[in-house]
Amino acid sequence: MGRGAGWTSSLLIVTLLVAWLASPVAAQRVEVDALFSRWDRPDSPGCAIGVIRDGRLVYQRGYGMANLDHSIPISGKTVFYIASTSKQFTALSIAWLAARGRLSLTDDIRRYIPELPADWAGVVTVGHLVHHTSGIPDFFTLMPHAGRRLEDTTSDEEILALLARQTQLNFQPGDQFQYSNSGYFLLGLIVSRVSGRSLREFAEETFFRPLGMADTRFHDDRTAVVPRRATGYVPRAGGFGVFATLFDRVGDGGLLTTIDDLVKWDRNFYDRAVGGEAMIRLALTPGRLNDGTELDYAFGLFLREHRGLPTVSHGGIYNGFRAELLRFPTRKLS
Repeated sequence: MGRGAGWTSSLLIVTLLVAWLASPVAAQRVEVDALFSRWDRPDSPGCAIGVIRDGRLVYQRGYGMANLDHSIPISGKTVFYIASTSKQFTALSIAWLAARGRLSLTDDIRRYIPELPADWAGVVTVGHLVHHTSGIPDFFTLMPHAGRRLEDTTSDEEILALLARQTQLNFQPGDQFQYSNSGYFLLGLIVSRVSGRSLREFAEETFFRPLGMADTRFHDDRTAVVPRRATGYVPRAGGFGVFATLFDRVGDGGLLTTIDDLVKWDRNFYDRAVGGEAMIRLALTPGRLNDGTELDYAFGLFLREHRGLPTVSHGGIYNGFRAELLRFPTRKLS
C-alpha cells in the first residue's frame, strides 16, 4: 500500500512544516492555505491537514469535499482511510505484545502461522516481518497473477492460502529490505492469534479507547456504517469518479481515522501514557540486516532526516486516498 507514493506525498507535508518552522504564524497559515488552494472547491475531493506542536493542534483545516454526491465538506472530524500509514498501528500492537513477553521478535512466524511452508529457505521471524526483510512476496503483486483483482472481496484465508502456495522467498530472510504488504498482513494475524482477538478489537482495547480515539478503527468489515467517512475518488475526464472497491483486509493498511484522533496518537509518542516507555523505545528502534547494516525503518515508521532534523514518518496511498503522518521529534512538531 504505497511506500514510494507515501514518501512522495510527504514532500508536500515537509514543505508545509518547514514553512511552519520558519515563518510568523499569520504567514504560515497563508502559505499552508495556498499549498492546498487548488483542491479547495465545492466540486473537488480535497484533504484535511493538522499541524501539531507540543502536543497541541495549532492549525487545522479541511479543503474541498469529503463526499461529492452529497456536497459534504472536509473537516477535522472527517474520517479518512490512511492506507499504509496504518502500518505503525499494527507494528505497535506487536511492540506492545513483545514488551510484555507475549511474543519475541526472534520467534519463527510459523509458531503462530503454521499454514506457511516449512521448507522455505531460512527462518522468517516476527522481526523480519516488522522491518520488511522477510523476503515474502507482496500479496498485492501476487493477486493479479492468481486472477484476482485488488478491488474484489478477499478474505484473510484466501490471502494466507496465496502466500502459503509460494515455494520460495525473494531472498534469504534478513539479507535485504524489500517493502512488503504481506509482512504486515501476517503481523495482523499474529496479533489476533496471540491475543485471541481480532486486530481491530485488540487495537481498540489497547490503544484507541485509552487514548480517546473514538473515530479510529481497523476497518475489517466493508458493510460497517462509519459516520463522517470520506469517499475515495480518482480523476477522470470531466471531473472525478468514485474509487469502487470491496477490499477490507487490515494490518498492512485498513485504518480509518481523523485529524483530531491522530493528535492523540502523536502525543503518545512523547508522554507514553499508553503502552509505556519500553513499547515506544522498541517501536523507534531501527531494524538491521544480516550484515549489520542499519535500516531507516523501525516499527511501521521511517526514521529519516530533513535539513539536519530527524523525522519519523510513514505515508500511504490506496483506495482513492493519500495519507501522511510526519513528525519532527526534536521540535515536537508534526
